[in-house]
Amino acid sequence: MSILYRYELNVCNKVVCKEYKIIKDTVCGYWINYHSGKKWISKTSKKKYAYAKKKDALESAMLRTEKRITILEEQMEDSKCFLRLLKEIEGCEPQLLRNRWKIASVFQGEGEIE
Repeated sequence: MSILYRYELNVCNKVVCKEYKIIKDTVCGYWINYHSGKKWISKTSKKKYAYAKKKDALESAMLRTEKRITILEEQMEDSKCFLRLLKEIEGCEPQLLRNRWKIASVFQGEGEIE
């Protein structure tokens, strides 16, 4: 084995399978050419940067992407909630008073908005 594989999305939104040449094989892992330097890849780690089999690299890419989507969806929900609360602050004073507890919970105890 002299190559490890990693699937990525390039700048043109095309799926590419990058090949990384193994420059040194050790008992615990591999050293690969990585950009202008080298990178160490563990043989026993569950999450590796690159894999010996394309099938494993593809599965890893799918798992990475699913995790990324989950994180981005949570960030989107947080951002929508924050924007909604900010718009309520901009409105009349009674709305601000009714929603102070919501605002404080968003900031997780950093204090109430005066």
